[in-house]
Amino acid sequence: MAVSTCVKCNGHSFEVVLFTPIGDNRKLSIVQCSSCGTPIGMMDPATGLQIEALKAQVAAIDDRLSRIAKALQDSRRGAIGESGLEYDGLWSNAALLSKNERLAGSESCVPNAVNIF
Repeated sequence: MAVSTCVKCNGHSFEVVLFTPIGDNRKLSIVQCSSCGTPIGMMDPATGLQIEALKAQVAAIDDRLSRIAKALQDSRRGAIGESGLEYDGLWSNAALLSKNERLAGSESCVPNAVNIF
């Protein structure tokens, strides 16, 4: 990957600053070398507002995804709490046997079953 380099001082770090042209009252955003201040390029003034709007949208999406993840975790905890078993996507025969034993309240409710717990 290429590294951007300042043509004046060979620096590699840049910053966006507000600039007011002589005889004008509006501010423009320019990209300049953070070491020597040499202007490298100019940004459209509306770009900053668009970037801020996109940041807000990304933050809202991130918030919604966090709420969805929490709801999924809570619903999974509810399933674990009801059965007393942790669900890993597939109920194993041993886990089902153990659950059946607890429900029946006996040593085993399945004939010839081996209690492995």
